Amino acid sequence: KAVVSTQSTGIIALVLPYHGSVEGGQSWAPQKEPLKIKGYSYEQQLSSFILDILEPMGFELNLATKVPYLCTGDIQARYYSLSDSLVSLNVKPELASESIM
Repeated sequence: KAVVSTQSTGIIALVLPYHGSVEGGQSWAPQKEPLKIKGYSYEQQLSSFILDILEPMGFELNLATKVPYLCTGDIQARYYSLSDSLVSLNVKPELASESIM
Protein backbone atom coordinates (compact mmCIF):
# COMPACT_ATOMS: atom_id res chain seq x y z
CA LYS A 1 0.00 0.00 0.00
CA ALA A 2 1.13 3.53 -0.68
CA VAL A 3 0.14 6.93 0.62
CA VAL A 4 0.29 9.79 -1.85
CA SER A 5 -0.48 13.50 -1.68
CA THR A 6 -2.33 15.89 -3.97
CA GLN A 7 1.08 17.37 -4.78
CA SER A 8 1.99 14.21 -6.69
CA THR A 9 1.44 13.98 -10.43
CA GLY A 10 1.44 10.71 -12.32
CA ILE A 11 1.93 10.21 -16.04
CA ILE A 12 0.68 7.16 -17.93
CA ALA A 13 1.37 6.30 -21.57
CA LEU A 14 -1.12 3.97 -23.24
CA VAL A 15 -1.27 2.88 -26.89
CA LEU A 16 -4.80 3.10 -28.28
CA PRO A 17 -6.78 1.42 -29.66
CA TYR A 18 -6.11 -1.05 -26.87
CA HIS A 19 -5.80 -4.78 -27.57
CA GLY A 20 -5.43 -7.05 -24.57
CA SER A 21 -2.56 -9.14 -25.92
CA VAL A 22 1.21 -9.45 -25.55
CA GLU A 23 3.73 -10.14 -28.28
CA GLY A 24 6.05 -13.05 -27.61
CA GLY A 25 8.45 -13.54 -30.51
CA GLN A 26 6.42 -14.75 -33.48
CA SER A 27 3.10 -15.11 -31.63
CA TRP A 28 0.60 -13.18 -29.55
CA ALA A 29 -0.93 -14.26 -26.23
CA PRO A 30 -3.78 -12.79 -24.20
CA GLN A 31 -2.82 -10.68 -21.19
CA LYS A 32 -3.21 -12.30 -17.79
CA GLU A 33 -5.00 -9.21 -16.44
CA PRO A 34 -6.38 -7.18 -19.38
CA LEU A 35 -7.72 -3.67 -18.81
CA LYS A 36 -11.48 -3.42 -19.06
CA ILE A 37 -11.50 -0.64 -21.66
CA LYS A 38 -14.72 -0.16 -23.63
CA GLY A 39 -15.21 1.16 -27.15
CA TYR A 40 -13.49 0.84 -30.50
CA SER A 41 -12.25 4.29 -31.47
CA TYR A 42 -9.34 6.16 -29.91
CA GLU A 43 -11.71 8.68 -28.32
CA GLN A 44 -14.10 6.03 -26.93
CA GLN A 45 -11.27 4.02 -25.42
CA LEU A 46 -9.51 7.05 -23.91
CA SER A 47 -12.78 8.14 -22.31
CA SER A 48 -13.38 4.63 -20.94
CA PHE A 49 -9.83 4.42 -19.56
CA ILE A 50 -10.33 7.67 -17.67
CA LEU A 51 -13.94 7.19 -16.51
CA ASP A 52 -14.02 3.42 -15.94
CA ILE A 53 -10.50 2.75 -14.65
CA LEU A 54 -8.65 5.85 -13.40
CA GLU A 55 -11.48 7.77 -11.70
CA PRO A 56 -12.81 4.76 -9.72
CA MET A 57 -9.23 4.21 -8.48
CA GLY A 58 -9.22 7.74 -7.02
CA PHE A 59 -7.45 9.70 -9.74
CA GLU A 60 -8.52 12.87 -11.51
CA LEU A 61 -7.40 13.92 -14.96
CA ASN A 62 -5.13 16.92 -15.42
CA LEU A 63 -4.36 16.54 -19.11
CA ALA A 64 -4.58 14.01 -21.91
CA THR A 65 -2.86 14.30 -25.25
CA LYS A 66 -2.29 12.15 -28.31
CA VAL A 67 1.25 11.58 -29.59
CA PRO A 68 2.79 9.15 -32.10
CA TYR A 69 4.31 5.93 -30.82
CA LEU A 70 6.88 4.54 -33.23
CA CYS A 71 7.66 0.85 -32.99
CA THR A 72 9.93 -1.57 -34.79
CA GLY A 73 8.76 -2.68 -38.19
CA ASP A 74 8.91 -5.99 -39.97
CA ILE A 75 9.27 -7.29 -43.50
CA GLN A 76 6.31 -5.16 -44.63
CA ALA A 77 7.36 -1.82 -43.09
CA ARG A 78 10.49 -0.35 -41.51
CA TYR A 79 8.43 1.00 -38.61
CA TYR A 80 4.83 1.43 -37.52
CA SER A 81 3.24 4.54 -36.05
CA LEU A 82 0.54 3.95 -33.44
CA SER A 83 -1.56 6.41 -31.43
CA ASP A 84 -0.22 6.85 -27.91
CA SER A 85 -2.08 8.65 -25.13
CA LEU A 86 -0.17 10.54 -22.49
CA VAL A 87 -2.35 11.08 -19.42
CA SER A 88 -1.37 13.36 -16.53
CA LEU A 89 -3.29 12.73 -13.31
CA ASN A 90 -3.47 13.53 -9.60
CA VAL A 91 -5.04 11.81 -6.64
CA LYS A 92 -8.49 13.22 -5.87
CA PRO A 93 -8.10 15.69 -2.98
CA GLU A 94 -10.57 13.83 -0.77
CA LEU A 95 -8.42 10.65 -1.08
CA ALA A 96 -4.99 12.26 -0.76
CA SER A 97 -4.42 11.19 2.83
CA GLU A 98 -5.79 7.68 2.27
CA SER A 99 -4.05 4.65 0.84
CA ILE A 100 -5.18 4.05 -2.76
CA MET A 101 -3.04 1.11 -3.83
